[in-house]
Amino acid sequence: MPTWITNKLPIVEWGPVQFRVLVLQQELKSSLHLAMLFRPTGFRELDEVFIVLPDATLLTRFSGFTEILEENIPQDVRMLVGKRPEFDKRFPQVAAKLHRDAAA
Repeated sequence: MPTWITNKLPIVEWGPVQFRVLVLQQELKSSLHLAMLFRPTGFRELDEVFIVLPDATLLTRFSGFTEILEENIPQDVRMLVGKRPEFDKRFPQVAAKLHRDAAA
């Protein structure tokens, strides 16, 4: 069952997290159940980062992240890692919240 996790991070810390998501994508040989989203906040504030994992056992790879319900993903998130339109089909509730420029 897909598990959503979140953390607030400065942009300079996104890179290592994004790298771990990409490595995990290669290990699992599937991108269908993995995605990394973010919601920008104000200047000098921590941005919200969201990751969907295939199951909760992989949560240990992302220290500092906590589980969040899919319906609690906020509006105007943007995709950093993931495949569309596969993501949209798998997670239509979240896809509807993606920043509209990301829908192209």
